[in-house]
Amino acid sequence: MGARRDVLVIAAYRMLLNLAGLLLPLSSPMDPSIWVSLNYGTLAAGGLVGYLFGFRRPQKIMLAMTPLLFIWYPYTMPIAMFGLGILDPLATPMIYEKHGDKAVSLVSSLTSFGIAASGLLLLLPPFIPFLLLPSVLLLPSMSRKTNVKQAVASSLNVETALFAASTFILGGLYTIFLARMSGIPYAKYMLAAAAVSMGMIRLASHKLQKWLYAFIIAAGLGFIMFAFNYALFLLFILPYAVIYPMITMLAGKHGRKDPTTAINAAFAGVGTGSAVLPAASRSINVLVFPSVLIAIGALMAIVNRLQLVSFYRVNKKFANRL
Repeated sequence: MGARRDVLVIAAYRMLLNLAGLLLPLSSPMDPSIWVSLNYGTLAAGGLVGYLFGFRRPQKIMLAMTPLLFIWYPYTMPIAMFGLGILDPLATPMIYEKHGDKAVSLVSSLTSFGIAASGLLLLLPPFIPFLLLPSVLLLPSMSRKTNVKQAVASSLNVETALFAASTFILGGLYTIFLARMSGIPYAKYMLAAAAVSMGMIRLASHKLQKWLYAFIIAAGLGFIMFAFNYALFLLFILPYAVIYPMITMLAGKHGRKDPTTAINAAFAGVGTGSAVLPAASRSINVLVFPSVLIAIGALMAIVNRLQLVSFYRVNKKFANRL
């Protein structure tokens, strides 16, 4: 029962985290790009607090009280995002360490349905869905013995660094996508369609791992299309949807002694990119970023190809000796 409970609570939390992100462009009391950057900046700050100090009584109380902040929505959104950020870097490690790979796979699947459901929850008053958040009190306390130095040391390899770089840009592009939705006719319904599509396409991600690099490049191209015409938003959302869970697993496999710190190191770029790039895109041509993304995707494909060729040569040489 404990494993099922923990998995369900984490999946519900992921649903609400995605819903909060969807609410941002619909609640902007200021320039949408700055508002989205501010909120994702506080999400990243909350994530750092959770990562360094764990998930104990003070953090639990903060997260459990977050639904109250949505009563004064939208001006309390930055504080709410900080509270949501606390659990973000701990959710996968908590499930991984306590219940193993099977539970992580189940969380990933349930999260896919949760992301899809978050789009439908946009039709409700904001604070109602977040009444689920006090359920996090059911989760076990957690204080991982780790620090920033250990996280960097556990992920010092080329491919994980490239994963981190690509997720930095992808997270930033996604929040630029959110900011650009503000003021568009039928934005709420487009965001709902994006969330439903993203959730459903994620379910197929584990079967598409060999196409990871192609999807990274496709996401960059899709964002360029979206930048020219917002009606083409699914061209960005669909390839973006499958990348996050694939990179989570691949980063973990490159994690040496601590796979979960490698996952967090790879995704540290998501919160930072999400906070920096939307506001930066107001003064820098946003099309530069998809171009960089495509270049990184191509570089990752080359690195991966070289590794496969090296593996093939070593095994062929060994087979010839036999």
